[in-house]
Amino acid sequence: MAQLASLTLNASSSLNLSSMSSGSDGNLWYNPIAKTMQYSWYGLTWSTQSPLNNTQMLGAGFGSGNAALSIGNQNSATPASPVGFQGLTEEFNGAAWSAGGNLNLNKACLAAAGTLTAGLAFAGTPPGVFPTQYPTATEEYNGTSWSAGGAMNTGRITLTGFGTQNSAVAAGGSPLYPNQSLQDCTENYNGSTWSTGGALITGRRHLGSSGISTEGVIFGGQISNTATNATEEYDGSSWASGGNMITVNFYHTGVGSSQSTALKAGGCNPALSSCTEVYDGSSWSSFSPIITPRRWLSGAGDRDSVEGALIFGGQATGVLYNTEAYSADTNIVNI
Repeated sequence: MAQLASLTLNASSSLNLSSMSSGSDGNLWYNPIAKTMQYSWYGLTWSTQSPLNNTQMLGAGFGSGNAALSIGNQNSATPASPVGFQGLTEEFNGAAWSAGGNLNLNKACLAAAGTLTAGLAFAGTPPGVFPTQYPTATEEYNGTSWSAGGAMNTGRITLTGFGTQNSAVAAGGSPLYPNQSLQDCTENYNGSTWSTGGALITGRRHLGSSGISTEGVIFGGQISNTATNATEEYDGSSWASGGNMITVNFYHTGVGSSQSTALKAGGCNPALSSCTEVYDGSSWSSFSPIITPRRWLSGAGDRDSVEGALIFGGQATGVLYNTEAYSADTNIVNI
């Protein structure tokens, strides 16, 4: 529940309160039917949206809450399964998902950046128990179809990415199976070629991210077999330590395209997590939990606000279609 900063009585005999956690005003009143005091406020919560047409986990997403793309996936619940890797693309218009142009290369554990009409997908693993193909491949999306982009310098999987099609960042990850050494390398994409950026302070995989190429943030992830809550901020050339996440987590998703409005959702350590945290550029705060706890999910969101963030797919007891949106709503609780 929100913490209360002030209390005032108005002419209608209801009480007006200000919420410290959200900055919004709320109202406290006696409900004679329920025979209890109730408090209502206007805040952000997750709501169920139209599901994906295909189950998705270990894929990627980009775009905004009303114009998002889900790309690449593994629809087998077994991570090392040689089957189930797909290059499927689905587009979300704010109401429903529809088929988009498929990736040229079937893969999972990839990263992505950009918008619905100017997107980027890079790295990832193809089908096979110990695959060795195209972990450096980059593809560019024009809203309809994919075309080949410049190859990455360091092939990897389970990395993260942020930015735009012409100015993207790839960070972290690990080489293809069975080599699971951690990567601390960063690469910057200029629309045609990748170049080496500043190394991460701590190499990691299965991490989340948000931001643009000159103002990015990465958070959480897995170091060897141990989860971390460490956050790092990127200025386009080097990384600096940021405020630690509240929860120690990996297999989560990062949503947003700003360093100061980054959202983390889901994940595990080892139990599945429903927690939502938001980064303001220096510290993390807890917000309303997602409806379905899950790991290996994807997301998309806007730059200036976490409102409108979208999460989709992932794994709970099985691989999911589920989609949720983070939006403003009226909340009522008994006091």
